[in-house]
Amino acid sequence: MTILSENIKYLRNKKGVTQQELAEEVNYSSPSAVQKWESGIAEPRFGTLRRLATYFNVLSDDLANIDMRRRDAEDIHNIPNVVELPETTRIPIIGTIACGTPVLAEQNFQGFTEAPVKNADFALICKGESMINAGIHDGDIVYIKKVSEVENGKIAAVLIDNEATLKRVYRFPDRLLLQPANPSYPDQVYTEVNDVRILGLAVAYTAYIK
Repeated sequence: MTILSENIKYLRNKKGVTQQELAEEVNYSSPSAVQKWESGIAEPRFGTLRRLATYFNVLSDDLANIDMRRRDAEDIHNIPNVVELPETTRIPIIGTIACGTPVLAEQNFQGFTEAPVKNADFALICKGESMINAGIHDGDIVYIKKVSEVENGKIAAVLIDNEATLKRVYRFPDRLLLQPANPSYPDQVYTEVNDVRILGLAVAYTAYIK
């Protein structure tokens, strides 16, 4: 067998068509021609080779000279669950919040990050291990959507002493509870709601492999 004959058989099987169906695609009424091509007994004429290449969506020269099975095996995009990186968005990273200024004021910036997150307005770099049971570790970047209220139990960016922090938020009639996702850290309870301010809802995070 030749590279061409092996390629025709491989690409036909990959496409899931019979020899009869392939023959009809390139204007043959009988599958015998395809049988001969795949066994290496005969080769398609130049015009037929071009029609085969068009049908399989490959170049004629590649069909005749390149091992398609090996090429596909080496192509990372043919590995299951492997996808290209999605389009990213430029998101500002916020650090300590300057007193009395809007969250996204220039003096609060620590720079920008690129992330495949469409519904985030800003990002925080997590400090410490208080949220590890939520999968968020020291140094991870967490993406925040600006809102002033969140549902109980949601992770939010909260302003405390002019610095943004991440906690699960529980609002009760007489108090606001900020709960870490780590039993080694105590809950924080505020009876004066004005002492804290919800900056936004955590919608995603990225982490580096350490």
